[in-house]
Amino acid sequence: MVELQRVTFAEALVPLLPEEFRLPETAAWRDTLSQALDSEGVRALVIDAGAPELAGLVIYGANRDVEPAPGAGEIRALFVHPDHWRRGVGRELMEVACADLEQLGYSAATLWSLRDNDRANAFYERLGFERDGATQTRPQLGGPEVRFARSLVVGRS
Repeated sequence: MVELQRVTFAEALVPLLPEEFRLPETAAWRDTLSQALDSEGVRALVIDAGAPELAGLVIYGANRDVEPAPGAGEIRALFVHPDHWRRGVGRELMEVACADLEQLGYSAATLWSLRDNDRANAFYERLGFERDGATQTRPQLGGPEVRFARSLVVGRS
């Protein structure tokens, strides 16, 4: 899973970040992933397409925002290997994660995305997510992020 994250991050996000940004070492990725997966209320789903690399990973669960919207779970991370972009992997991961969040009792899902990540942001919008006006800049990234939200209840937006 660590290599999937590193490859995807390098291809999709590094070009959008400040020039001084450097990918963390593999050990740091491993520690961060381990902490994320060990957090209370967190689930992960992996798609293994039978290729040498994993096709995709989504991590989701309890919302980490300081003041989350009532009833909102969070899509914490989505990684799709570049060799599997535009093949339905991301959509499948997101659909399963959102359905599971709803089964867990959440009525909405939020996620954070780099403001300038046009490809990902358009993807989230196609899945029914909308920018809700919240922004943040995490020191480890250095790039501005925007929050997206989506209702999980059928017939509501």
